[in-house]
Amino acid sequence: MPGASEQAIAQARRLLSLPQSPEGRAWRVRRLDGQNAYFLVHVAGSVACIDAAGGELLASAAAANTPVSVTSEAALALAGLGDTAAAELVWKPCAATLSMFDPLWSVTHEGREVFVDQRRKVWRTLPPKSPGGGAG
Repeated sequence: MPGASEQAIAQARRLLSLPQSPEGRAWRVRRLDGQNAYFLVHVAGSVACIDAAGGELLASAAAANTPVSVTSEAALALAGLGDTAAAELVWKPCAATLSMFDPLWSVTHEGREVFVDQRRKVWRTLPPKSPGGGAG
């Protein structure tokens, strides 16, 4: 039985009317705004956000490049919280990111948490988005 990531890739291909193939990549993203987690799927020149609970398509767009350009290992190193820190992809609309296609790494260790965005910037907090929707 395929794992959750493989199922999300297959679901994205179905919902985007793409030919079925095992090719693609999916990352689970935990939402910090109280909504369901989602899978960020990069497949066949497209990116899709698939609800992790119900499988619905939340958003999609064309994307030649991977939406997750910073690896968990790189995020751990940039965060500087130590060798036993943990990293998880997260998202909520804020000054660091306004798009579900642009998740952050949450890096935690011994009660401390910092965030690393896909441009390698380290955020100690996630400030609210600016009035008018700009990123500050």
